[in-house]
Amino acid sequence: MAITGLSNQRYALIDPDTGFYGQNKPFTKAITSSFEPEYAEGSLYADNTRIEYAKELISGSLTLTENDNDPAIFGEILGLPYNETTGLLQFGTNSNPPFVGFGEIGEVSNAGIKQYEVRFFKKVKFSAGFPEYSTKTDSINYGTVEIQGAVFTNDDGDMLVTRRFSTLEEAQAALNNMFYTTAISPPTLAQPDSSSDPITASSTIAGNTLEYSITSANGATTTTGSAESTGSTTSIPAPTGDWQNGMKVKARNSDVQTGQNSSWSAVLTIALS
Repeated sequence: MAITGLSNQRYALIDPDTGFYGQNKPFTKAITSSFEPEYAEGSLYADNTRIEYAKELISGSLTLTENDNDPAIFGEILGLPYNETTGLLQFGTNSNPPFVGFGEIGEVSNAGIKQYEVRFFKKVKFSAGFPEYSTKTDSINYGTVEIQGAVFTNDDGDMLVTRRFSTLEEAQAALNNMFYTTAISPPTLAQPDSSSDPITASSTIAGNTLEYSITSANGATTTTGSAESTGSTTSIPAPTGDWQNGMKVKARNSDVQTGQNSSWSAVLTIALS
């Protein structure tokens, strides 16, 4: 795999009361990005032999090299007082770095096929980085800024999610959707042709997991899906077996029924409210 690019870094503050993200914004221009995971591990010995071993991801360190330390961005991610009118950014003991979500898109090439990988860190706390200045010489020197981020596990148990796409536009849309700003609104569900068996649907979201419940007049089934399906259309798996009281639902796209079982299908449209 060849690494061919890095771009589209974005961030958003996490609301400490709701756990959702605020408006996501462009970060500074990316030069390098590296993630170092940290693990907790341990072994159990018995009869002079190791019989158990566990290794769990518990945290990590994100190191970014950027082209600039934009005071407006740094003031926000570092919890520093910043005056937009004067441009004054104050570093001191009164800083209170907030938790933020941070994402980026890496370009990779494998066997000549280019892909765009979204990398999203769900909960990060950054520390300050400063450029190194030097005296003027007869050549031009470019400076960069290194920023350190402590990566935490989010409330849903995830720390980092990644996903690859064939186009940059798809990757950009997916990255934008990972900054969940509110709960997902109740989905719409295609009704079966039989009006005697009305179907209702509801949904809740916890962290990155969407749970939607589909209920008929005669029974219910619940399944779960990933919230990264936001903005797309997702097929709901059909219930299996005899679905309570011999309910017969004429499927929207099929007339097939077997005995007391239903051939059932529906479409769930997921969208942010």
